[in-house]
Amino acid sequence: MEKRFLSYSVLIVVLTTFFGCSKEDWSSDYDVKLPIPVVSSFNPGSAKVGETITLTGTTLSNVSNVWINDQSAQILSQSETQIQIKIGVGSKTGKIKVRNVYRQVGFAPNDINVIP
Repeated sequence: MEKRFLSYSVLIVVLTTFFGCSKEDWSSDYDVKLPIPVVSSFNPGSAKVGETITLTGTTLSNVSNVWINDQSAQILSQSETQIQIKIGVGSKTGKIKVRNVYRQVGFAPNDINVIP
């Protein structure tokens, strides 16, 4: 008798869970929106290898990597709205790319001119 009661109880819980939830309860509304780093500008527009430039934008505090034309740049300091980087050896004129800890990528709107 006790075994049968337990079996019916489990069946009721399973059926209630399966049929009791509407389609909206299983929707994708719970997707996590990961922050995307946005670089709106940088200063100066031209710099030599080893010099420092400042990137300005939004959601920059979680940026973990910066590249200039696919050459890694060293992050010296950062906040939610600014990152200071040092232009690395081998850098050439090109795009500034940033990636945060969530692997979201952003690009500066213009190329930086790296002076040899």
